[in-house]
Amino acid sequence: MTSASPSISQKHLTYMLVTALLLIMALFLSANTETRYGEYVKSQTAIMEKSARDTVQTLGIYIEQTRRLVSMFASRELENIRILSIDPNNEVIRSSLESRLEQFIPDYFSFTIADSSGITMLDDFEGNVGDVCKTDIRNFAQEHHPQELFIHPNPLQYHFDIMVPVNLAAGRAGVFFVSFKPDVLSRLLANSELQGHQLMLLHTEHIGLIETTAKGARDTLEREIHLSEQEIDLIEVQHEVPGSLWELVYLPDTGVFEQMHRQMRKHAALEFMIIFLFSAFMLVLIRRADHQREQLEYELQMSHQQLEEKVEERTHELKEANLQLQEEVIERSRAQHSLRKSEQRYALAAKGTTDGIWEWDAESNSIHFSQRWLEMVGKHEDEGEGSLSDWLHLIDKEDRAQFKSAFENAMQGGADYLEVELRMPDRGGNTRWFHCRAAVEKDKDGRPVRLAGSICDITKQRQVEQHA
Repeated sequence: MTSASPSISQKHLTYMLVTALLLIMALFLSANTETRYGEYVKSQTAIMEKSARDTVQTLGIYIEQTRRLVSMFASRELENIRILSIDPNNEVIRSSLESRLEQFIPDYFSFTIADSSGITMLDDFEGNVGDVCKTDIRNFAQEHHPQELFIHPNPLQYHFDIMVPVNLAAGRAGVFFVSFKPDVLSRLLANSELQGHQLMLLHTEHIGLIETTAKGARDTLEREIHLSEQEIDLIEVQHEVPGSLWELVYLPDTGVFEQMHRQMRKHAALEFMIIFLFSAFMLVLIRRADHQREQLEYELQMSHQQLEEKVEERTHELKEANLQLQEEVIERSRAQHSLRKSEQRYALAAKGTTDGIWEWDAESNSIHFSQRWLEMVGKHEDEGEGSLSDWLHLIDKEDRAQFKSAFENAMQGGADYLEVELRMPDRGGNTRWFHCRAAVEKDKDGRPVRLAGSICDITKQRQVEQHA
């Protein structure tokens, strides 16, 4: 009995220790899961913030350029505008003006001429110019404040207007304004919207009022046109769009976060289950080993020499394992050294070539440009990292769709390489021709993970071909 009591106490102590360790591990996995989930939410928010800033910049550029185009058109066609303000039924002048406006601003919806009091002199809305439009015209014409864009409800078509002041016949002040469908805004949002989340423009003077989303303006939405209080509370990314009464917001999809949270908790539970089963298995082994030790204690004492041989054999195995481990460490060190040399060779090659090197990474959805690439298109060294939309903005409008189609075809697995010719401005603002080509790198499952290539200046070649 004297020898059995310490053994039983030791077993109980072992079980208590294992139970405590399992409890600590469960708490650790739970805390680690919540920490990882918090980091995931932060990373998603940071991505949405970057996407929103880029979209606001794109919208601001669009508004500024469209205002400039409307102003230039009004200046060029001022005489015809004056004629229409006097004779709005002059179909010849009107048709001519419509044709030229379509060439100048292809995505316009309609145009109208109004006097300074907001009364339309040329109505392109079949008499349905709303009070909102008239008030906007009066404010713009009489108060002379900068126009801030917003969506105008209208029985015929929801739209937004871009206005410019004009001097009509007999020195009268008037307003020439061009109307646009919200579809153009929806396309801009759709091009930037992150999967699983919603980009939308809200009216800054009406809390939660949706102006437009990537799916369309509020007159076509299959949902309430006002955000609920719960949805407003979810918004963490919001930016005002310059020159408008719009606020760009990201409405996160809580389902995406909840699904990720569930997956993380499932993984943590699986890890705990594996640890628990391993611990239970080890306890069984320990218990069995104790039983065998008690039975074989006498035999072990009698076979001391055999035990020493086994110890020596085990020592030899450990030495072999240690040598193997050292060889693996040396081999890994060599591999790392080779990798560094390879990276140095790549950097040297990129520095020495006359071509511009670029690389797109699928995981981060970002593009890296070499210093030569930046020099060729007139960019600074600090702009070596960017997005696809940054590059698309540089490409000539006529070549943009072709490049985007080739890029998407390559990244969707439709081709193993990309090769197009496109136009971009150089540092002096002159348009130059570039031959762009790249190869697609895929993972073991055949999914594209990287696109790397170069651009070569072929302006002289194209000039020779054009004069041939």
